[in-house]
Amino acid sequence: MTHDVGVTANQGLRPQHITEDPFTRDLVFLPSRRAGDGSGVYDEGLPDIARDLAEFGVSTSWADADGRRLWEGKRAFDAFALEILVGICSAAAYDALLWALGRVRGRELKVTMGTRSTGDTHERWVTAEGSADEVVDLLKSMNPWGPSGEL
Repeated sequence: MTHDVGVTANQGLRPQHITEDPFTRDLVFLPSRRAGDGSGVYDEGLPDIARDLAEFGVSTSWADADGRRLWEGKRAFDAFALEILVGICSAAAYDALLWALGRVRGRELKVTMGTRSTGDTHERWVTAEGSADEVVDLLKSMNPWGPSGEL
């Protein structure tokens, strides 16, 4: 689906390279892909997001141990692009992530988010891409723990 504000969102399935359970904690950072040696490849901007989330009181974890993480940065149209792949299973972590993403200015975002509510075995995955403000606004409107639960 495409929205008037220039942000796109697509619902889909769990990315194929995510074989572990991404819902073991409230918020788990997932690799955007796997390197040839099996290490997870993460966006170099994610540690800043993790620090912001810690300020909000949310503990985060990574799908890969320290020694199994590789970092990469991306640029899109002369603006820094941040790619986030995350599994979330609590409303507080969802709200905190949106707060942290709201602090990102002047960057393009690509957020692939999987959610699973407590006691629910059905996963919902969505990818939203556009400016940081547009992506945050769209994800706020799609809050799976909100009244409509429309992720």
